[in-house]
Amino acid sequence: MPIRRPRRAQSLTHLLAARIVKNDSNFEWDEAKAEANYAKHRVDFFAGAEVFGDPFAIEHPDPWSATHGEERFRITGIGKEFLLTVVFTERGEGIRIISARRATRREHDNYYRQNSQG
Repeated sequence: MPIRRPRRAQSLTHLLAARIVKNDSNFEWDEAKAEANYAKHRVDFFAGAEVFGDPFAIEHPDPWSATHGEERFRITGIGKEFLLTVVFTERGEGIRIISARRATRREHDNYYRQNSQG
């Protein structure tokens, strides 16, 4: 089955289309990193993948991208009943999860503030 790559949002229509495509995307991660992430944050990468299904998730570039030599992004949304923040990158045609943790107070407030604007 071919993997579809999410596109950058140019408008609300594109944003919704990108979110739908991401729901259908293949996720990958390094198993050792996933275990270390769980030991540190008590959040597994399967829960992190669920964030991409949140229609209200907020995505933006990761400010630390340059230090890792690749374009990385952060997405904050609901996964496994908690508000999570996931750092990820696009690798080939899939999404590679780098880390997943509970959202900070600032991320939490930003998520609800942006989603309460009407």
